[in-house]
Amino acid sequence: MRRNRVLQSIQQKIVRNWYQITEHALDEMRKDELLTVDVKHAIRRGQVVQRFTHDRRGIRYRLRGPARDGREVNVICRILDSGELRIITVYATEDTQS
Repeated sequence: MRRNRVLQSIQQKIVRNWYQITEHALDEMRKDELLTVDVKHAIRRGQVVQRFTHDRRGIRYRLRGPARDGREVNVICRILDSGELRIITVYATEDTQS
């Protein structure tokens, strides 16, 4: 599936609330003081920046987009066989530019 089509599919799942967030992702969100709305914002306004194909559980995608406060957020996710989106982990990237 092309990145553009993958992105549209992932974004539709967010809009339709057809996703699950793993406990690991929730823990990482708490550490970075991110809320679910920040993750959804990042996905809706982000891009697919990487595709991981060497995983027996299926293809994973890394999306990068802005949180509501402007921080850059990375979301690792996969589309399950059921079609549901699983958000595996989430992290904010520190701005290293001064």
